[in-house]
Amino acid sequence: DTTTYSSETLNIDVQINKAIRPLSWTDETGDPWSYGSTHTAEAQAPSFDAELSYSILKTSDICTVDEATGELTALRAGVCVVQAKLAQSANYFESTSQKTLTVLPVTPESPSDVQVSLSETSATVTWLSPTNDGGTAISSYLVNLTSGDEIKTCRVAADVFTCTVDGLTEGLDYSVEVIAYSDQDQLQSQPGVTNLGVPAKVI
Repeated sequence: DTTTYSSETLNIDVQINKAIRPLSWTDETGDPWSYGSTHTAEAQAPSFDAELSYSILKTSDICTVDEATGELTALRAGVCVVQAKLAQSANYFESTSQKTLTVLPVTPESPSDVQVSLSETSATVTWLSPTNDGGTAISSYLVNLTSGDEIKTCRVAADVFTCTVDGLTEGLDYSVEVIAYSDQDQLQSQPGVTNLGVPAKVI
């Protein structure tokens, strides 16, 4: 007798569900850092089997980020938002996470090229704005003329670069300094002094 066997192929579709890898940030990433310096954003995940990249979501005029390393550079004081993205892989969906970061302003540089012109009992002082404002706009300037215990002052807005101080005592020597204020007058520069670095004299 001859026995005949038959066979057939059964195809079964098996669906493998991908998982989501939560992204988090190191504690150091959230620390504020200062204008003019660098800082590193570092994301963490249970596994890294795909490319991790970084980008700026908001206010790219405040900071920039290296796509591969997460190194941040502060361009101005303020707030920026960095995003970490872990690309999709065979077993995981794409993951993203955002972090809001704060860039702190620093003390502005001194006003430069301070000049003084004198009359009988007054002095007109001029200057140039600081080369580096510390990451936030200059808010005002303060001019001090000092002779012993006598101090004469003049304060002007950020867009004014001259000030006349009256009421000086004839015949006294006065030292002249100009101070720049920024961050709504919360930060002040070292004084910019007369370009010769010597007291001015009222004659």
